[in-house]
Amino acid sequence: MPGLYEILYCSEVAPEQPSTIVPDILTGARASNLRLDVTGVLIFDGQYFLQLIEGESETVRALMNRIENDPRHHTVLRLAQQASPARRFTRFSMGYCYAEGTHTVDNVKALDGTAAIDALMAAIPAFDLDD
Repeated sequence: MPGLYEILYCSEVAPEQPSTIVPDILTGARASNLRLDVTGVLIFDGQYFLQLIEGESETVRALMNRIENDPRHHTVLRLAQQASPARRFTRFSMGYCYAEGTHTVDNVKALDGTAAIDALMAAIPAFDLDD
């Protein structure tokens, strides 16, 4: 796919958000991602989101800008952004896992660039992703 791009970011859920925030985000993201031809995975540990999104470069960059301005996210940190030769996630528009207590988010957010993506991808097989 020409122009395939991926962004990995970490953000903290905004403190004033209700407990229904994650289902609300998933419902919206899955519908939007299908329409935009974006795929990815969202890991949530109860406090932090870790998300890899992939798709056409301009689409992914615009989506990331919307996420950075979304009041449900606090302290958005881009860990990696790069061209990609192929999609990593083809089975679903947005895979999801609640990963409390796994330290995955802490481990990945301590890295950047390819090392951060590699650490996330190494952790994925241990998760039962909900699609």
